[in-house]
Amino acid sequence: MDTTRLEKLQKSLEANPADAFTRYLVALECVKLHLNEEAIAHFQQLVNEHPHYVPTYYQYAQLLENLQRQTQALAIYHAGLKAARAAGETHAASELQAALDLLE
Repeated sequence: MDTTRLEKLQKSLEANPADAFTRYLVALECVKLHLNEEAIAHFQQLVNEHPHYVPTYYQYAQLLENLQRQTQALAIYHAGLKAARAAGETHAASELQAALDLLE
């Protein structure tokens, strides 16, 4: 398992812990490496600290869905849809709605 990229991203995150994009990249890398609980922690921190960072919601809900946590995934899809609409991000909103429609 190659964790070199994850280690580099974690160092960047340590240098700037408030950077939503870097935390998002760390979460995605954790997903890629099957470090699911770590990914969930990063995604949840993004939702808590950067609720307007729309890309978080789709990836977070997808992970939860893949882990058979449908109730949690539904909640994240709904929160993401609300955030995307508030931000005027129609493409993201349509992707979230489509995923939500498949799960409900």
